[in-house]
Amino acid sequence: MLGSRQGVAEAISGASDIGYRHSDTAAFYGNAQAVGRAIAKHPLDRERVFIAPKVWNDEIAAGPEATQGSIERFNTGA
Repeated sequence: MLGSRQGVAEAISGASDIGYRHSDTAAFYGNAQAVGRAIAKHPLDRERVFIAPKVWNDEIAAGPEATQGSIERFNTGA
């Protein structure tokens, strides 16, 4: 199942293996930590990976802090 942690890890790893370098994500999906772990575990040069997080509607008023929190949830070690 793609929504599971294992499914996310397999999808990210497989996509990275065939050349994908961009992950478009959203807080609504609730998978930032699983995406971050999968990217951190992959041997791909982290400087070549782009993650586009988006904040949820109720976080917009927090401005830059909401964006930073979204980024930190990925915890890729970068």
